[in-house]
Amino acid sequence: MRDPKTEKELTNPAGTPAWVQWGYRGLFNLGLGLSAPYYARRMARRGGWKDRLGQRFGRYDNSFIQRCHGQTNLWFHAVSVGEVLLSVPLVKRLENKLPSVQWILSATTTTGMAQWHQQMPGPPATCFYPIDRRPWVRQSMEVIRPKAIILSEAEIWPNFLWEAFDRRIPVFLINARISEKSYLRYHRFRSIFAPLFGSLSGVGTQNDSDAQRLMALGCDSSKVFVTGNMKFDAALGSQSRPSTLDITALLRAHDMHEKTLLLGSSTHAGEETMLADLYLKLRQSHPQLRLVIAPRHFERGSQIATALRSKELSVACRSEWSDASEDSREKPSDVLILD
Repeated sequence: MRDPKTEKELTNPAGTPAWVQWGYRGLFNLGLGLSAPYYARRMARRGGWKDRLGQRFGRYDNSFIQRCHGQTNLWFHAVSVGEVLLSVPLVKRLENKLPSVQWILSATTTTGMAQWHQQMPGPPATCFYPIDRRPWVRQSMEVIRPKAIILSEAEIWPNFLWEAFDRRIPVFLINARISEKSYLRYHRFRSIFAPLFGSLSGVGTQNDSDAQRLMALGCDSSKVFVTGNMKFDAALGSQSRPSTLDITALLRAHDMHEKTLLLGSSTHAGEETMLADLYLKLRQSHPQLRLVIAPRHFERGSQIATALRSKELSVACRSEWSDASEDSREKPSDVLILD
């Protein structure tokens, strides 16, 4: 039997009018239908989109369903690589404090998912975050049945949160940050977002400004705490752990350790060829220059390599290198792709 006080705390305090919910759902479904061809092409170009695609629509295989069944599940969501990396130390610490709990770790991007599997001992129970359409969100909640949900940074999707609140599932927001631009956007649609922010069971913000903005958007001031930026905590914690990649050895293997490097970071499709053209021009006056590319979606590495090799550049991929392999040593390259 539930504690009446707990029931009251988890109930949406401001209440979202039914017409607002239905209005959002109608507009979201319309927008999803119109934008589907664009995102389908984008995912096809990026690659890796077939990996557990059904999970984004609330469909899971039997092994995942059985793993969730009968367990005390806590759902931890991080959008992509950065959010996953800052969340890993917290999840590991919570695992030690809550040994009987099963953590369901989700991500939105394939790169984020890869980091969950790389960083966590395992294999961990993972899934992709569902698209914010009501039937798909409901099916995800029905399968996972979390006792609580933790969202990293500002991942606010109305249908997901409405479903959690309807099921009396407490939702916590950690490492929250709200820029001035995001604040104005949320405030413009206050009828939708104020009840959602007001119903969060706990919020940890990066600084006082974020805390003030979140309270202005509807968060309960008694549940908002300034906890600092977890990315700094993760960085400090990593100093005591051995590096998983010997950067010096990687650069040395491709004759780049004493060269001037042109870095393209978090690149998207099309940007790598632009960088390559720029590199070819700059190399005429700077013969020691080399190009390093860190694509936003690492699964595009082979696609990028093919495109740049067509420009008669020698290209090396991080995924093909091992510091234990003699064959991978001393192979001068014009371009290094960190995939």
